[in-house]
Amino acid sequence: MKNIPWIPVLVSAFFLFSSGYYLGQQKTVKQEDTALFAPSEEQSKIRIHIAGAVQKEGLYLIDRESCVEDAIEEAGGCTEKADLQQINLARPLRHGEKLIIPTQLALTPGSDTSISQTPPGTPSSSKSLTTQPPAQAQDPRININTATLDELMKLPGIGPSKAQAIIDHREKNGFFISEDEIVNVPGIGPKTLENLRDQIRVN
Repeated sequence: MKNIPWIPVLVSAFFLFSSGYYLGQQKTVKQEDTALFAPSEEQSKIRIHIAGAVQKEGLYLIDRESCVEDAIEEAGGCTEKADLQQINLARPLRHGEKLIIPTQLALTPGSDTSISQTPPGTPSSSKSLTTQPPAQAQDPRININTATLDELMKLPGIGPSKAQAIIDHREKNGFFISEDEIVNVPGIGPKTLENLRDQIRVN
């Protein structure tokens, strides 16, 4: 019986085992790296607060590329009182944003009547047809959707930089839907909003 060279056989077996172990480790590391850098489902979503004239107000997790129209559909659509003329439906959304869908202004009962119902023969009946309604007092609040830089700087706590930030925000994202959305402007927080609430408007 011939002697088998055990040492070369053992060395060869050791190298084969080491190579297989190394390749397996490399494959595991590559899989871990791929999982680390691949965007998760949560990273591709943003969380927003939808309120106002929608069917279901609340917090929603939606795609990062969504716009205002997508958010409205997510909330079950608008109510009959929604005023979509004030909204830029194509405006993109941001994480943490509060989106308020405005409602239509309610008409005062009888405000659409153009002719007074005066009984025939009344001396004032001919004058009532031409009488103009009294002029409404001008709203002293500043419209943050149309105000100039100088007008915005008249607001308390709003200097040149914050006034320009308000203008830049509305040019980039469209008109403010409600006064509350001014907190989305960099540098303006809830405390500033409370100081401005009685002095600003959006329409």
